[in-house]
Amino acid sequence: MHKRMNMGILFVLLTALFELNVVAMSPDGTGSEQNSFFSAGPQPAPNINGFLREVLTRLGQRPRASESKTSEYSNTLALDTSPYSYGYIIPYVTNQNNKRTNLGLNNITRASVTKGSNPTAQVLIGLINQHGAAVGTQTYSLRANQMLQINNIIGALGGGQMTGYLTIYSDVSITAWASVILNSTNDPSIEMAVMPQDNKPKSRLEGLGPRMLIPSSTSSVPFQSSLIVLNYSVNPSNVIARLYDNVGVEVGDRLLPMESGGLFVDEDIRRNLPGTYGQIIVELDHQPHYDETPFAKLIALSVVATADGTGAFFPGFALPRLASTAIAGLWEGTLNGGLFNAQVSATIWQEEDTLYGTIEFLSGTYPYTFNKQPAMLTLTGDVIDGQYGLDVHNETQDNGTFFVHRFFGTISGATFNGRMLFLDEHEQKDVGTFTLQRTGNAY
Repeated sequence: MHKRMNMGILFVLLTALFELNVVAMSPDGTGSEQNSFFSAGPQPAPNINGFLREVLTRLGQRPRASESKTSEYSNTLALDTSPYSYGYIIPYVTNQNNKRTNLGLNNITRASVTKGSNPTAQVLIGLINQHGAAVGTQTYSLRANQMLQINNIIGALGGGQMTGYLTIYSDVSITAWASVILNSTNDPSIEMAVMPQDNKPKSRLEGLGPRMLIPSSTSSVPFQSSLIVLNYSVNPSNVIARLYDNVGVEVGDRLLPMESGGLFVDEDIRRNLPGTYGQIIVELDHQPHYDETPFAKLIALSVVATADGTGAFFPGFALPRLASTAIAGLWEGTLNGGLFNAQVSATIWQEEDTLYGTIEFLSGTYPYTFNKQPAMLTLTGDVIDGQYGLDVHNETQDNGTFFVHRFFGTISGATFNGRMLFLDEHEQKDVGTFTLQRTGNAY
């Protein structure tokens, strides 16, 4: 036991050394400057656990003077988020412009370490306005397998006529969705919740990130597209929306200075580009580094609608970082070190900044034994600010030895090379190099 603990500590230290070496529109549409989400005066340091907890724990603070004239922003509520371990965001709810919003919750947990089998979920919902200020909250209980629908969620949470978003906490895993309904026709548009993913590896974010893609938008009669952007950050952010035509030429952009927790909504984002259609890229003007804390992220979505208001959501897609390169394919080459002198073949697949695949040992020497052929292990990895990390995992090694094996390097042209670290529970260790050449496609 002590040997494994010491080896684990040693690996953490080696890995650390190894990697070291290598203006938003206001609700009335005027576009007037908005005040910061934070109250005036000294403030505590931002909570690194994420914006979701930050915005909800501020429910006990008095509203800003600029909002006190609006009764729906004048709540002085206290909130304890400590009973909850799961978070969700519904990035757009409204009861304006001939619409209403219903909320749906599903308890998907079958067993819980704290609540046993088929637990009842305790759920806390907060309604947040476009300035990032809390309007109201409510708690709900959700039996196992239950679907709870809350009609007119804005009214249920004490809101007046407004547009905003929902933050949701639960003590077990649930799903959440919203139905934004056109009152005149009762046509619904379904919107799925996004998880905050505060401590998730940056390369594996889904549904939010520093760069977001709206795959299609239009301003072609009778259709128009809205743009909805939530600044999921404890800091104000400058956001740029870049509009492209259908052949990929940027035909316009818009600067969106957004306060912390602010929500931008434009019902017709291409009004000044009539007859055009194409993608929209929404990105932070300052792209954060991988290890930046707090790590600013955006949630973006669009509604494509006809002139009578009937439409459907087009969710945003988290884009790879600007420094990322498409590397999926077959890579072959050598591993060199004290324990390794091997020819290998690696098949790497890529989803945005997430890497995964297999590595096969073709010949040479290496500290693995295999109980079947091919001599293959699995890979997972990440793109980290233009560098590439891959971890080897034990799928077929016959003796079940615990080990860590990592590659970290850069790609130039069709060559992937860098440093390699290996360590196992028998205290075999190696720091070496690798060189791989891209020789074919993954499929």
